[in-house]
Amino acid sequence: MPPSVARLEAEPITLETVRAVAKANFDAGYRFVTLSVHNLGDGNLDIIYHYDKNLNMRHYRLTVPLGQAVPSISDIYFCALLATSTASRGTG
Repeated sequence: MPPSVARLEAEPITLETVRAVAKANFDAGYRFVTLSVHNLGDGNLDIIYHYDKNLNMRHYRLTVPLGQAVPSISDIYFCALLATSTASRGTG
């Protein structure tokens, strides 16, 4: 990694905890900002969920095989519907 690129610190989560993490952030007053998807080039994707409360950011990293279905959080954060739809179109 080039020296000018900083790695985002993100807490690892699993398919089983995606929804619980979203609900805990919602209950704590955090807003869902967006999610980022990064193809790792080894058949896996990093999906990073970004939450904010009073400029305090929380980031969570979910690593899944390419093509793996991921539980939706749009019933917890309706606004996540657009981000997840866009991400799924971009990753197949």
